[in-house]
Amino acid sequence: MKKLFLILLFVVGVTKQTTADVKHNSNLKGQAKIDSLLYAFKTQKEDSNKVMTAIQLSFEYLYELNKTDSAFYYARYAEANLTLVNPKTEWRIMRRLDDLYGYKGRDDLKLEYRLRGLKVAEKNHLIEEKIKSYQLLSWEFNRMGKYEKSLDYYNLGVKEARKNKKRELLLELLNSGINLFVNNKKFDDALIVINEISKLDTSINNNGGHYMTLAYFYIAKQDLIKAEESYFLAIEQLENRKDSGALMMLYHNYAYIPKQQKRYKIAESYYLKSKQMAYTIMPSFVYDCNGNLARLYIEMKEYNSALKIVNEDIPYFEKNKRYDELATRYSTKALILYQLGKYKEAYDFSNQAKSILDSISNNETQNKISQLESNLLEERKNKEIDVITKDKEIQKIIRNSFIGGFLLLFIIALGIFRSLKQNRNAKNIIEKQKAEVERKNTEILDSIEYAKRIQNTILPPQKIVSKYLEQSFILYLPKDIVAGDFYWMNSPKLEKNKNGEAILFAACDCTGHGVPGAMVSVVCSNALNKAVKEFGLTQPAKILDKVAELVIEDLSKNNDVGDEIQDGMDASLCSLNLQTGELQWAGANNSLYVIKSAKGKVQSESNFELETLNFELDEVKADKQPIGKFDNPKPFTNHTIQLQKGDTIYLFTDGYADQFGGPKAKKYSKGKFK
Repeated sequence: MKKLFLILLFVVGVTKQTTADVKHNSNLKGQAKIDSLLYAFKTQKEDSNKVMTAIQLSFEYLYELNKTDSAFYYARYAEANLTLVNPKTEWRIMRRLDDLYGYKGRDDLKLEYRLRGLKVAEKNHLIEEKIKSYQLLSWEFNRMGKYEKSLDYYNLGVKEARKNKKRELLLELLNSGINLFVNNKKFDDALIVINEISKLDTSINNNGGHYMTLAYFYIAKQDLIKAEESYFLAIEQLENRKDSGALMMLYHNYAYIPKQQKRYKIAESYYLKSKQMAYTIMPSFVYDCNGNLARLYIEMKEYNSALKIVNEDIPYFEKNKRYDELATRYSTKALILYQLGKYKEAYDFSNQAKSILDSISNNETQNKISQLESNLLEERKNKEIDVITKDKEIQKIIRNSFIGGFLLLFIIALGIFRSLKQNRNAKNIIEKQKAEVERKNTEILDSIEYAKRIQNTILPPQKIVSKYLEQSFILYLPKDIVAGDFYWMNSPKLEKNKNGEAILFAACDCTGHGVPGAMVSVVCSNALNKAVKEFGLTQPAKILDKVAELVIEDLSKNNDVGDEIQDGMDASLCSLNLQTGELQWAGANNSLYVIKSAKGKVQSESNFELETLNFELDEVKADKQPIGKFDNPKPFTNHTIQLQKGDTIYLFTDGYADQFGGPKAKKYSKGKFK
């Protein structure tokens, strides 16, 4: 939701900046416009006009051709010639550089240049620029999650705008305030600001702006019905005004609502509308649309359509070195290929995604290489800037010297880079060989990180478990990255009745290991939640009966005749009355152990004796049937046990008892487990 709103603000910002920066060549676009500006730059004398042309070139290279190096070159030229310009232009140069560093992902330098811009505005009493700086800093700290800092700059900006009666800037600040308050769940404050904007600017009620703001607000509050009403009103007004740029964003943002409501075809149509408009209005936005379309097709289980979209995106992100987005696309492609049964390809793309993510946040050596390359690049640009300012004779001598020095540094850097790269490649080869050896002695690792994140969402947080079962522990060690086993708790909702409060919890074992087992575990966990929350069941046996029904129904959907899925799960499910100590339990193949206090006994097993320390183990037998497809299934049996102080209950799957080990690599067994 936050991303959707920020995209809308970005488009508005680009439109205003373009109007302010480009005062000539208005009928030219893309490379033709840049060629015209380059000619002007080369023929102008060293003065403020040439600096202004450099700023425009920087803008065009970034937003028209997506060439950040060229954009930096002209922005740094402008920075090197600050003495030639007035304070307002100096402030604009700081803005251009903070934009560029933000685009490069250098948030530290982005913030530095925004703060420098504020100092320029304060020093030279530039009221409008100071207000804009407050707004930009508020945005940045809000994005960084520093609410108090963001609020301070927001309040300073609002105070300054009101004091100097800058109505338009005040409206911009108030709009950013909505984003600030909603992101931090200050909904009452956000609503006050929305009403103030409506009173200050009555025109927004006729151009869709007010309704777009309300839609964003209601989405944040999860009131999708009111959000959709607001979107329709905004769309109607913008379509009448034929505002294609705003409509493109509005269609894209609106699609979120039918997607959440599983009205997939409607969501698809609006994403496609937005994408079609983006080709002519803002080509880079096509890939934002594609990302959402791919996720939508996955939800619709139209995996071939999703794969086509992802394959369309990958060359773009590879070409533009957008590695974070590239990793996301690789991960998505791995998931799609897995669903299509192409496990080897899925595994390969999962590894590629992991490799990219590792390299992004990788070791200090990579950072040093990047820093060296950056320093060399900046040094070259600065030297070239100095050369431009000299006459032709001196230009030739200095340029040759600089080029010679740069080539020497480049050769040294290249040697260092190649050496480090060889070391890194050697390390990667060793790691791959090690992984290959491990793979040959174990099952093929077919789980992917994406599945792990999904499965983690179904496990109850440890703090919730500890809250209701203070003297408890969980031993959960998946064989692979993800597992078919999972634990479950009906939390935080408790059954309230005349006998006190009861908490539901279970240990479950789904068919299979790795990703297949994890996928079944998601289905089974959802069935448990549905049985309790939607059907209102509280007795363990009835819950298992309903879960079996739901699991069979879910796993039978969209299957060809005769192609039945036999997956399911074993489970041990408890309902514990926290006040009376009454335990109700039902089990599918997995038993329950109750350790009770007893007179001192000694049990013998094999060739050793086990001291029980005044305790004995009672086993409550489970029904010998799974939850899933089974011949002649019977209703599960509900057991009631009155626990006494000092008693301990154990819920488990077969994971522990089925471990192989020891000198003869034998199974541990249930007997030894007892």
